[in-house]
Amino acid sequence: MPRMRRCDYPPFFTRVGEFTEFVLQVLEGLVFLHGKNIAHHDICAKNLVVDPSRMIPDGSHFMWFMTANGVDHLRDYTGNDSDPHIMKSRTEAGPMRYYHIDFGLSVHFPSFEARGLGTGEDGRYRKHIPEISETVPYDPFKVDVRSVGEMLRREFLWHYKGLDFIVPFVKTLRRRNPSKRPDAVEALGRFRRLLSWMSEKDLAAPVSESYSYEWKKRRAALFIKGLL
Repeated sequence: MPRMRRCDYPPFFTRVGEFTEFVLQVLEGLVFLHGKNIAHHDICAKNLVVDPSRMIPDGSHFMWFMTANGVDHLRDYTGNDSDPHIMKSRTEAGPMRYYHIDFGLSVHFPSFEARGLGTGEDGRYRKHIPEISETVPYDPFKVDVRSVGEMLRREFLWHYKGLDFIVPFVKTLRRRNPSKRPDAVEALGRFRRLLSWMSEKDLAAPVSESYSYEWKKRRAALFIKGLL
């Protein structure tokens, strides 16, 4: 099998369409899992990977990292950079394939009718999902939906410029009351409708990664506006 990379490695630094393709596949994967009565329970950027074969046809070493201009360098254990390797952007490489991984915390029910509530405080975003508890049962499928919202908020909206169009959608996924959140099928439908309203110009709009001092200001600005 191909050596996978974390979904945002390299960063989304070209166009909006690359990001919407990623979100669409995340939601399609979630619909598939929930259709099989599987709740992942730990959806986060770390557990979403991309097949980089199209971007790096010659392959890459597992120690390689990305710079903002798309140049791939090999970092050795002394901290030096060597052997630069130019790679294709997601747009140049064509459609990418993203995958959900790490099902160590997932739960499977034998049928839709047999679905039930669960307990447990595991998962990357456990501190940011209000209903998660060791004692009070909750719906693990609605936790998955909230986790997607947390992931989009924390890993992308806080760190990238050019993605504000997705803020209302993320707010829907992050509703505090689980019963008011969409399920996976409804979330996918909402996102597809959002895409249908976007023009080719919208999808070709640039996306750029914020530097550390920028994303802190960006996070504060979004919070003040009540957007996130």
